[in-house]
Amino acid sequence: MPNDPIPFDFFVSYARKDNQSGWITQFVADLLEEHRKFSAGRELKPFFDEHAITTGADWQLYLAHGIAHARLFLAFISPNYFTSEWCRKEWRAWLDAEIAQHILTAGVRPIYIVEVPGLTGKGQLSDQQLSQQLAELSKLPQRDQDKIRAETPPVVKHLRRRQLTHNQTFCDLHSFYDAGLDALRREDLRRVLNDLARDVDHHAELLARADASLSTVPAYNKNFTGRLEELLALRERLIKDDRTGVIYGVHGLGGIGKSELAFAYAHAYASAYPGGRFNLRCEGKSTLREAVLGQSDFTALFRDRISDEERKQPETYFTAVLACLRERLDQSGPVLLVLDNVTDLALLEPDQTDTLTVLGPKLHLLAATRLVPPLEGKGNWLSLGRLPEEDALDLLEKHRAFASNAECDAARRIVKRLGGFTLVVELVAAWLAKHREVTCAGFLERLRIEDIEALNALAEEQDVKLRRHNDGRRLEAVLMPTLNMLAPEERLAVDYAALRPPDCLAWEWLEVLVGDRFPAVAAAPAPGEPDQWATIHDHLAGLCLLSETGNPELARMHRLVQDFVQGLPEHDTAMLKEHLVEHSLRRCRYLRKHWGDEDVRWELEPLTAWAHLLVEKEPDRGGLLESEMGLFLCDMARYHEAEPLLEHVLALAESEHGHDHPAVAIPLNNLAQLLQATNRLPEAEPLMRRNLEILLKFTVSTEHPHPHLQDAVGNYAGILSQMGRSQPEVLAQLNAVGKTSGIQFGGGW
Repeated sequence: MPNDPIPFDFFVSYARKDNQSGWITQFVADLLEEHRKFSAGRELKPFFDEHAITTGADWQLYLAHGIAHARLFLAFISPNYFTSEWCRKEWRAWLDAEIAQHILTAGVRPIYIVEVPGLTGKGQLSDQQLSQQLAELSKLPQRDQDKIRAETPPVVKHLRRRQLTHNQTFCDLHSFYDAGLDALRREDLRRVLNDLARDVDHHAELLARADASLSTVPAYNKNFTGRLEELLALRERLIKDDRTGVIYGVHGLGGIGKSELAFAYAHAYASAYPGGRFNLRCEGKSTLREAVLGQSDFTALFRDRISDEERKQPETYFTAVLACLRERLDQSGPVLLVLDNVTDLALLEPDQTDTLTVLGPKLHLLAATRLVPPLEGKGNWLSLGRLPEEDALDLLEKHRAFASNAECDAARRIVKRLGGFTLVVELVAAWLAKHREVTCAGFLERLRIEDIEALNALAEEQDVKLRRHNDGRRLEAVLMPTLNMLAPEERLAVDYAALRPPDCLAWEWLEVLVGDRFPAVAAAPAPGEPDQWATIHDHLAGLCLLSETGNPELARMHRLVQDFVQGLPEHDTAMLKEHLVEHSLRRCRYLRKHWGDEDVRWELEPLTAWAHLLVEKEPDRGGLLESEMGLFLCDMARYHEAEPLLEHVLALAESEHGHDHPAVAIPLNNLAQLLQATNRLPEAEPLMRRNLEILLKFTVSTEHPHPHLQDAVGNYAGILSQMGRSQPEVLAQLNAVGKTSGIQFGGGW
């Protein structure tokens, strides 16, 4: 399988001390032989390393690669396994691999070869007690014992949870192991080997199901760390009857990874959702209907199944989408909807969630929000707190292996100063990965927030204002030096990105906007020279200032980073925004003209998101872009997205010019035509009548017909006719409108 992205059938994780007799080596060889017997000779390819590991760098380059490219993880459990630093690293790395392969809790096969007193059974110890016992029995130096106490409890907890919650019983072979190599020839062990070999084949089918699950969720963050308990808890809650889970940050604090956890869940359990996993952006939405209909990459799934007539009104469109979703659930299986960044609790009320969960137990909803839950609804909310110290340390090490114990100690102090603030820990990790010449100890000296480390932890936990203040200082301490070290071109790209919708940043737009000021960025590179924009793109992504979305055309920027950048005194918001609007108008007009070119159609989504953001964030500004986009969306029969834009344009015109000014006529006409197209004639008629009245007054006052007067007459007559009025009744209504301006219409209008 030369092109297989996962070339190893299984990874063998074991303590070197347990293989001194060669028992594990022979067990693996016999396992391969059993598989050949029933698979017509097909060879399994294991990753089985029998060499000594000397440094963390060696581990990351060699074993971590094997783990990431294996389908199954065979762990030979013993006291030595838990006390081995490398085995603990392998276990944690496999959890990441399981999530990346979409098979969380399905990829480990624990093989119990040496009894671990207190691990199971009547005398079972707590995770911490067992770790303490293992540390003391190891007789290792104190530093190593401390690491066992800190790193072993999560491994033990997860191993037990797999056994108890997910019905993955231990493959108990310690009696065979004790009997030595001769036991490997016993018939009862051959049956175990046969079952395990068949399990490897079954596991390949599970991976195939996971890969086939369609997804619009942002790409998996390979540096996602920890949160295992939360992922398992979410799974358990979502399979209960309510089928709705909510992630929220403690006290509504931002930057602790709520959205990232929701996305990680979607990736971790992809095999459980063969019907697909879909992200719905919910910021500013108060109903699930708005959220569903506003997510075009989701509704596009059913484009060919829904008629233009059904699209005309939100109610009929939503009903049609639900019918298609029900059919998908029946035909393909369970579906997950991620409701990201919910900003209105009303969206999570039962009267809203029931509109979707009524489709049955195969549909799961998972929301992420910084809102605090109502007291009566806390049962299906999961509290997400700070990133634990060991997980934060692991996040740093994922980006760059610690070269020495001194580096590890310095990294631990960095983590303490950052207080489990996930966003900032990731920014630091990314910066250190990009600047390998700077040691963790050196970075620690640069991180001038020592006074935060000395704060009373309980006081900070109880005082929300203090925590927010300190988080702001942590973000500034880490982000400001990073921004200051960017090249001018890179900094300009960040400044533009801070103004755009956070989940819908177009890389190509940033390239053009930056290239307008720095032409070399947009120019084709000379032969043998690097592409300047590609270098900028990779640097900003590497620093985690911008991250991938799953769509190669688009990027994301954390909202807290956007807020911080916009708040800097040097951020020329007005000039940057004006440039953005001008560019957006050019792209909108180009897109309307070249809609037949499929290569540019992706731009409709960032254009729509940008127009809606302007409406939400700056209700007193804008107009031209919203008008252009509103009309464009009407052309696409995406009326539910066009309507708020055209309403905003009308409100702006009325606010600036007054209700009877000729500048208000065109927005009135455009909104009236949308209402007419969606069969809301009683709402369209008064708007089109106002349009006609304004143009009649203009004609009388200037003694010159307004250039749009004839169209206004025809449009108003058309609405009246569509409402069932006869020709004489239409003429009578036209004359009633014209009477106030002294204008009489004839039979031809």
